[in-house]
Amino acid sequence: MSFWHNPRNTEESILMYGDNQGCVNVLVIPNTTLAFRKWKQEAKVDGVPTANIEKVSGLADVRYARWEVHKDWVVELKYEDHLRSIISCSNDPSTGVVIGNVVGSTNVESALRDSNIKRGVQANSARKRLSADQTVFYVYKGVKTFDYSEQYNVLATGGMDRLVRIWNPYVNTKPTAILRGHNGPIFYLFICDKEQRIYSISTDKTVKVWDAQDHSQLCTVGMKTHMIQGEMTALIYNEFTKAIAITTDTLSVLSLKENRYSQSEATQTHRDAIHAIKYNPHFKQIVTACNSSVSFRTVC
Repeated sequence: MSFWHNPRNTEESILMYGDNQGCVNVLVIPNTTLAFRKWKQEAKVDGVPTANIEKVSGLADVRYARWEVHKDWVVELKYEDHLRSIISCSNDPSTGVVIGNVVGSTNVESALRDSNIKRGVQANSARKRLSADQTVFYVYKGVKTFDYSEQYNVLATGGMDRLVRIWNPYVNTKPTAILRGHNGPIFYLFICDKEQRIYSISTDKTVKVWDAQDHSQLCTVGMKTHMIQGEMTALIYNEFTKAIAITTDTLSVLSLKENRYSQSEATQTHRDAIHAIKYNPHFKQIVTACNSSVSFRTVC
């Protein structure tokens, strides 16, 4: 399940979820406050207001659509405003990733009026999008996770074949890059535009950090380093604290901050350029030399 609200108009939102039949279910909500107020008036089950899709889609001008997209259960999905599309993935190779329109038209308002996405539509009535309304990516062994970067306009996918693929979202024939190095299926991906990094985590709890521009591998953190035990159930990256929250049977936070030396921490040993450096393992000293002096520095 995923929820998106319009940053330019917080009353507009889209609630979407996938199911085990490979369908993408979409609720387009033009007035979120009004819709939630009416939903709260529904009959309660265990103290929680509950209503079926048929009834919800007829309240507060909410529109419901159910698209037949994948041939296997939907693993992840999210709406990307830059693409004006819903991205979803599954373990089926022929429909590994699908980027499709919300209601089958770029003109949302006219589509809501003219299409057969009606109030009170049956929740089990799934329709297929037109080929022009979606882009389908074939991915070997399917896709378990993905992320999209608006800044770089790339889509990163990962799955059972242990590879991170980088795609142009408009070209589904071949990935622009393939990142190799994981020994287990990819469980989570995140592209951080501010840091120009791609974070990938595999089921063996190995974290890898990649450069978002040249796709080089920058860092690997294994289980022997972070000591996180148990089977992973959920992950999320916080770009403000630069840490990954990992849930197993406990909640763990893995900090990925870079350690950089400031100019004040650097020690100047010579006035001239250093021409030679050696390490003495017997005395545990680093020996450096320039044209005018020799320096001995003990390593603790």
